[in-house]
Parts: sequence; C-alpha cells; structure tokens
Amino acid sequence: MIYDRFSIYIDTGSGFESYFPVNDTFSISWRKDEKWKFYRRFFEEKLLFCKDDYKKLLALEQSCDRCDRVPFRVDITCKGQTSTYFDGYLNLNKGDWDQDRCELEIKPETQDEYTCLLDNWKVEKNILFGTTKSTVNPFFGIIECQIVNAGPVLSPFPISSLPVASPPSISEGWTVVNNLLIGVTLVGTNPDLFEVQTNVQTTYCREFVAGATLPPGSGWVSVTGGWARALNAQFDFNASDLDYSDNVFEQIFVVAGYNIQTNEVYEYDNGVKLTDVVSLLVEECDYDIVSNLFNINPDNTEPSNDAYNCAAECLECLVLYQKTDITNADAFQNATIANLSLEKLFDILLVFNICFEIEGSILRIEHDSYFEAQQGIEIPADCLEATNKYSYVSDKLPQFEKFSWMDNASAYFRGSDIEYLNCYEVGKVEEYEFDCVSTDVNYLIANPDEIDTEGFVLVSAIEFNGQLVLNNDNRCLSWTELHECYWRHGRPQWSGIMNDEETCFESAIRTKKQVVVEFPLCCEDLLEFTPEDLMLSGLGWGEIKTASYDAKTQFLTVNLLHEQKKCC
Repeated sequence: MIYDRFSIYIDTGSGFESYFPVNDTFSISWRKDEKWKFYRRFFEEKLLFCKDDYKKLLALEQSCDRCDRVPFRVDITCKGQTSTYFDGYLNLNKGDWDQDRCELEIKPETQDEYTCLLDNWKVEKNILFGTTKSTVNPFFGIIECQIVNAGPVLSPFPISSLPVASPPSISEGWTVVNNLLIGVTLVGTNPDLFEVQTNVQTTYCREFVAGATLPPGSGWVSVTGGWARALNAQFDFNASDLDYSDNVFEQIFVVAGYNIQTNEVYEYDNGVKLTDVVSLLVEECDYDIVSNLFNINPDNTEPSNDAYNCAAECLECLVLYQKTDITNADAFQNATIANLSLEKLFDILLVFNICFEIEGSILRIEHDSYFEAQQGIEIPADCLEATNKYSYVSDKLPQFEKFSWMDNASAYFRGSDIEYLNCYEVGKVEEYEFDCVSTDVNYLIANPDEIDTEGFVLVSAIEFNGQLVLNNDNRCLSWTELHECYWRHGRPQWSGIMNDEETCFESAIRTKKQVVVEFPLCCEDLLEFTPEDLMLSGLGWGEIKTASYDAKTQFLTVNLLHEQKKCC
C-alpha cells in the first residue's frame, strides 16, 4: 500500500487533516523549463476523493471560499522519519464534481519557491513610479571645440569629396562635427583643368579629461594637461545643406548627448538601475536577489571564464530607460510611464544568455555557464539492458541563429548571425527577437524619426569621479560584443561561425536523446534525488530532461539527453 509510506493532507480552513483518495498509486514528475532551465516538481494524476473526504471538499466548494487555493501536502515516511515530499494546493475550479456518485476528481497544483514569481510573471508595473532615478553622463570629461578657417582652398573639379580645414593637432582626438564651405568658384580657362576655389570653416571637437589618471574606456591619447579621445559623430544627411544653388555647402554631424550649436551636454536622466527594477517587480515575493553577473548582492561563487570577465567590465551598473528619455534627452519633461513585467525584464536580460533559479528565498540570476551540472546518481547496471538506444533532437539544430533589436541599429550593434556548417536542419533559423529593447544609443539619437517611442533602452554605465558615465558608447551591449562575451556557451553545436570567424564554443546543449530508462529508487535515495544533477547510464553522464517517480512501483523513469561529440 502506498499510504504506508505516503500521507496526504489537505487544509480546508481548520488546519491540515488526513485525506484518503481511492487511487492505488500516483506519480510525481520533475520537468525542466525549456527557456530558463530550472526544474519544478509536478503531481501527474488526478486524485479521486469519495465519501467523507468528498463531503468536506464539497462544503468548501459551495462556500464563498471556493476560489481560494486549498493547501495540499504529501509527506513521506522513510525509516521512521517523516518529511514533506510535495507541497501544493487544490484549485476547486479545476475539479470534476459528481454529486450523483459523491466523487471529486482533481489534480493538485504545484506550490513551490517558483509559484510567487510565476504568479506575478505577467503583471506589469510602472518602473518610473516609486523608484530611485539615476543619471548617466554621456561623457567622462568635457567637450572641447575649435573652429579652424582655411581658404581659399583649391580642389580638382568635379569635387569627389568636400575639403576640410586641417585639425588643430594631429592624432589628439579632434573630430569633425561641422564643415562649412562658402563661395564655391570655378577657376581656370581650360575646362579640363578647372579647379574649385572655396573658403572652408571646419569645427572640430573632442572629449577631454584633465589629470594624469587614464580614464576608463578605449581610444584615449595623452595630450597636454590630460587625456583626449575622438567623438562618435554621425553624419546627418537631412540636416546638412548640400544644395549647389546657394553656393554654400554645410556638412552637419550628430554627436549623441551633445548639442553642437549650443555647446550643451544632455545627460540621460530618469533611468532606473537594474537592481531597483528587479526589486520592484519581485517585491511581493520577498526574494533575496543574488547575481554575480549583474553585481547584485554578489556572493563571489561565479566561475572563472570570459563571460564573467566581460561582466566585470560591462555589467557592473546597468540602467534601464523608457526610450524617449534617450531619443529626446533634451525634452522639457521626462517620461512618466514605463510599464514592465518580470517576463519582459527577463526577456531583456536574455541578451546576456542568462538562466535563473530560486533556492529557498534566494532568486539567483546568472550566466548560462554558472549552472554547470554535477554528477549524481549512477543507474544500476542491471537496469540498463536494451537502453543504449538514442536519436538526435534535430529540431534543436538550426542552420542559423539570428539576433535582432527592437529598432534598427548600426552595423556593429546589429552584429552577424551565428552560422553552423554541418549537422543542422537545412533552412532552420532560430530567431532571438528582443522586441522591447534597444542599445545603440548613438543611432537612436541620430535617427529619432525612425525609432519607435515605445520600449526601453538598456545602458551600461561606469562610475567615474562620483558620477555614472556611459560605457564606451554602450558598445559592450552590441551584438558583436554580446556574442563574443556571453553566447559562446550553450550553443546548438560545438562549432560554428561567430562574428564572421570559425569558432569552437565553450559548451553545447545536449541533443542526443536516449530511450526511456526505468530503475528502482528507495525512499532514502528519493529524498536525496535532485534533477539538476547528471545521471550515469550506458551512454555516459546524461542531463535529465524529465523524470517521474511512481509511488506504487517505487521506480524512477527518466528521459536523458547526452552530449554531442566535440570535434573542434
């Protein structure tokens, strides 16, 4: 009898009481979330309640408390020691009630550490309400500008490229932000030798930080009094004057965060740090948030690899903005509404190839490489007869993996597809569409008319001289760098083309699917069983895709996935 080892308790309002369903067995299963890779435990069958058990549950169903979750528990007794084996609840709305036969069939629902998070998974909150706002400066230093006049300048006709005045100094970061040509005149008598004579006025700017200490980021050169680097200036075709009729040409460039005409720097205010966003969205669940990847209450348990090395340089402080606070940074009023759910937030964070798990009260958010499985149970050899059979999960083997932002972006931020060279399903494309976030700050600011006003911008910031500063034009949040840092793990195959180079990846998903294996598991081992651990079969150490334990037979049935051969 299963009820010699298992006891079922239900609380209909006056504390847990024993119940005795007429089922002669039941099973508990463990299933892995396909996307986020955590495991949960589920009750697989409907339980049949009759007589007095039915009457007590019917009385609750016919009361005003019908919609409340009814606490449900299964205890297991093993060698005289009793412990809780399954926590759940009954949803009386999902029961099959038969008043003629006085019977109720109902399947218990899972109540575990993930329940609160999943209950709030799609609930949206305005992250701009009740949170501390952060300001990110687009520059570490000040913007220095000089206007250089040159003329008359002679150029061959026709003009293949507009002339510019020489910079104030060579190789010291000076960047053209405006180029004005006045009085274009043809000189010479022989049409074959015509030259163009122009007066040229070129405005050069650069970012400058005073002092001897090298600022963070790349591109800095030592100059008199400190350090300087070039600006990311993008040509603005629409604002430029390229009409020959008025005998004036003007090339205008856009520098994100800086108004060339007024010499104003536009700080990106009204942002919310990632740690505050996560805390707001899980506040009902009372989780302790830990992430070594995102520097949120880190406990220094991260592996030593490129993903976490990149995170130390790039993910120390992530700030989330409603998009218009970036594209219209000089607006009189900031955005006031930015609704976000946990589901959308984790979809945004998936750009870093993350997984998460909850253990007790700790919600841990880490890179895929953090959750490396350990070796666990060895299946008895006498249970492995005729189980060394397998096939490949071919629908997990795409030819291409494509990644896209919500909005258009520059080539560096768009990156390249990851391509696989063999063993793929021909024409199969795995799409990663991040349809509520963008990161190419400079492109967003330079092209506001083509940018959707909805959605978010994710920004990487560095603390410098007591302020937050945009990290290297946010380039570490481009697909070019995201792929290199975070997407070398958990790929469909061991090798492929990443960033246009043949690459041997750090890890690959298991796609070698073994036939079902069954073996007995005593209650002591059942209590120690964790599906996160690998299991040893005749095909080697396999990852548990699903597992199910039958209370009557005391057999554990597992579906195992094994590694592909690494050939790179």
